[in-house]
Amino acid sequence: MVAAPEFIDHLPLKEVKPYSKNSRNHNEAQLKSLCAAIKEYGFTNPILIDESKTIIAGHGRYEAAKRLKLETIPTITISHLSPEQQRAYVIADNKLSDMSTWDNENLISELAGLASYQESLDDNLKGFFDQSSFNPYKVQEVDVALLKPHPRNYREHPQQQIEHLAGSIAEYGFYRNVIVAKDYTILAGHGLTQAAIFAKIKTVPILKLQIDPSSTKALKLLAIDNEVDHLGDTDMRQLSEILKDILKEDDLFGTGYDEAKLQNLLTVSRSKQEVESYLPESDWGDLVDFEKTDRNPKIVVNFENETDRQDFINALGISLSDKAKAMWWPMKERKVLKDKKYEAQ
Repeated sequence: MVAAPEFIDHLPLKEVKPYSKNSRNHNEAQLKSLCAAIKEYGFTNPILIDESKTIIAGHGRYEAAKRLKLETIPTITISHLSPEQQRAYVIADNKLSDMSTWDNENLISELAGLASYQESLDDNLKGFFDQSSFNPYKVQEVDVALLKPHPRNYREHPQQQIEHLAGSIAEYGFYRNVIVAKDYTILAGHGLTQAAIFAKIKTVPILKLQIDPSSTKALKLLAIDNEVDHLGDTDMRQLSEILKDILKEDDLFGTGYDEAKLQNLLTVSRSKQEVESYLPESDWGDLVDFEKTDRNPKIVVNFENETDRQDFINALGISLSDKAKAMWWPMKERKVLKDKKYEAQ
């Protein structure tokens, strides 16, 4: 254990310098709140600096002090750390606060006791005490081996999807968290977890909810994660334009598409005249002329059993395979789209 600094030194603000490689950002809302807090409570938390007066911890408070046009700020000089330790502490100081969580019961009780006090506060500080702004859940980075697939998960993730997800993670990192129950059973993010395992990634970001994996809330979340996306509609033409733009400078790996799928998407999202401008007539063949139209009206019919389904099909006088889940009415002949060469523009 090393000796701690013994005194606080009030230095002119202009003499203190921010660390040029500070990795923590401070947004506008936070800086306004820091200014309000300093005005309400004073500068109670000194800024840590090294012997050259470069900030080690307290960049946000420093920026707030500049906005408040303070002439001096309280500082503590850290002289016992090596250059490497100082650089590491800049990161550690920022991350340590991220690792704590709120005791929700105590928080609600304390906020209730401060209700009348809050009314007199600056609006930028009042938001600090808004109960809705507190998130009782904290993102944690945990060993992927801790996570367990939900025994009632009904969604399958084919290998091709897993590979695309793994490619996306490799390029961008985890852009969403895996949601788990209190025993680390996965409620949302089975595909992401499988992709992490496939890519040999050791840890994944999670949000752990304090619910039992077999509870109604857990099962509802499982269904929501699997099903809500189905309610969205895709503008195929706009999607194809985005994929074409990606392909100009990069490959499509990680998007769920490859060049062959993009060619098919271009074909079915454009009119025959548009595609003919790129393809010779002999290559166009007998493809259906898809014109852009308003969204097709739809009706969903559910059956309690296979017998009722078959009776419905017989009543319509049509023939459907056992795997058919959608159809056109009146029935349209299915055309076979052979592979066509279509250059991305």
